[in-house]
Amino acid sequence: MPAAATIEFLPTERLSANDYNPNHMNDEAFAELVAEVRHLGRLPKPVVVRPNGDGYVIVDGEHGWRAAQETGLTDVPCEVIDADDFEAMRQTYKRNQHGTHDPVRLGRMFQQMKATRQLSQRKLAEEIGVSEGTIRNAVVYAEAATLRNRYAQAQEDTFETDEGEITRLSVRQVRHYVHLPRAIANLWLNAGADVRALWEGAYSGAQTDSSVEASEQGMPGLVDERYEAFEDSGLIVFLPTPRSPSGFVSAMKRLTGWMRWESGYCRRGLTVSDLRPYTQHCFGEAWPVRTTWLMESALNALIDPSTTPPAFRLTPDEFAHTVAQSETEREAAGDFQPRLRLQICEKTGQLPQDPESVKGRLLEQEIQDDAPSYIRDSGLESDEKYALWKAPETARWNEEPAISIADAKRALAKRGRIDRDKKESVRDAVQRHLDAYWREARLRHILESSTSAELARTIAERMPLYDTDRDADAIAALAEKLTTLTKEELVCLHQYSERLEHEKIMAAMLKSFRRSP
Repeated sequence: MPAAATIEFLPTERLSANDYNPNHMNDEAFAELVAEVRHLGRLPKPVVVRPNGDGYVIVDGEHGWRAAQETGLTDVPCEVIDADDFEAMRQTYKRNQHGTHDPVRLGRMFQQMKATRQLSQRKLAEEIGVSEGTIRNAVVYAEAATLRNRYAQAQEDTFETDEGEITRLSVRQVRHYVHLPRAIANLWLNAGADVRALWEGAYSGAQTDSSVEASEQGMPGLVDERYEAFEDSGLIVFLPTPRSPSGFVSAMKRLTGWMRWESGYCRRGLTVSDLRPYTQHCFGEAWPVRTTWLMESALNALIDPSTTPPAFRLTPDEFAHTVAQSETEREAAGDFQPRLRLQICEKTGQLPQDPESVKGRLLEQEIQDDAPSYIRDSGLESDEKYALWKAPETARWNEEPAISIADAKRALAKRGRIDRDKKESVRDAVQRHLDAYWREARLRHILESSTSAELARTIAERMPLYDTDRDADAIAALAEKLTTLTKEELVCLHQYSERLEHEKIMAAMLKSFRRSP
């Protein structure tokens, strides 16, 4: 049986707080503690300290010590222990399991403990008797606070950091903040750190079957890649700072739209870096080219598509001069296009004659120059040909059966047209048709490679009424009855059961997603 701790009274002035204490007490709770100390005329429990030179560093009881100072107590009861830095931090944590921990300070303490003994997170968890997840979650708060402080310092005097804004976030929000590219992360945090806004901002107007799954699995994955592309675009600097979740989504939608619009011109060697000195005037809302159609009209005059790569008829500085003239002469804004064409004529000696969209002409020329013959000779429209040509191989096509993407594209090109409703993009229509081709091939593969008993067993296990472990007998009985069906009927049921299983998984993920902050 351990000996009882020896209590001695020490002057309050000889005690000092440690620099790692993660315990937090709000003003109301501290006021109640001060009132209790004043009523008792002493501290409710001793302060735990360890020697430090001529004084003592507090291991546990910092708020009691501060309350003693507040009430004018000159001496306080202390339990003096012999502990190194690591043990002192361990006891600070273990003695306050029922208190409130500031997650940022707790994470920093865990980081100090790891560094003191060169421990991994797993080893530290074993040393102090907590789960590795507890360590990992606390450390990510400390990492987030460090990143936010760096952002505040980069803003110089225009931004005041408040670690409380990190403390108030959920673990999930903090993980998103740490994994996001820096510029996007701080825009998102300034706008309220809404997780749903993060997902909507990344995938507005895009296919979302896989994006929901990526959001549920955490930031590493598709969502992360999406925001890295946003930051790499170089357009972030032109965005006003959003102040609400809806503002963040709107800003990301604007980025998405502008990136897609610029990519439409990236044909035959013309790159985004070539375009940006011109298009930045529009994205930055310079007068008068603050709308896409005005900028598109300007590019139709500026770009000469007859050369490879396409040439610009004015330099960026010359174009900027035309924009600046319009900015100072707003009453003549309607003359921007004539002024631009006149400047081109003065430089080149002729007016640009571009009755068709330069974007469309570049696309058609690229198809004629580089696309496979089955794409060029198909009866599809130009945008459909390009979308079919560039359609990527989806991840699920790596499943059985292995099909050739070229074969799938040839099959679609032979149909002569793509039926698409008004709400479906060309790319989505192409991908839908290619997926249908894969599903047809998969049906044939299942029919040829699986036995009736195997199909029946798989269908029975997928039925929503049954639990695989608990209802094994019922599943076996259903599978036996299903074997009386034809092979073709079993394949159709197999496809339907696969859809049921997919919908069940998606419903569970979406339910979890809606519960998240």
